[in-house]
Amino acid sequence: MNRALNEYIIGGLKTTIPFHKQIINHPHFQAGECDTKFISRVPELLQYMDSETESLRLSRLVAEISARGYNPFVALGEYRGREDKRLGVFEPVLPPMSPTIWS
Repeated sequence: MNRALNEYIIGGLKTTIPFHKQIINHPHFQAGECDTKFISRVPELLQYMDSETESLRLSRLVAEISARGYNPFVALGEYRGREDKRLGVFEPVLPPMSPTIWS
């Protein structure tokens, strides 16, 4: 169950997956000492943090940098500013396609 919850990815909205992870990792739950009042008897289960995967955080950072042209999470100092020269548009150079290659 823990593996299934760790591998379950839903993008774009918050889920209760971290809450369920906290329940199934609780020692009383793992020992089978729970009933329908388990959550109300163990209120600390309701105190959980929703953690994002590293890949999701990195993809958001790449999107921010692509959209803005700079990293909004890095403080720019005296030697670097937003008005500095930027790289131009990426223009890939492909090798020439020769029909003899495919024959």
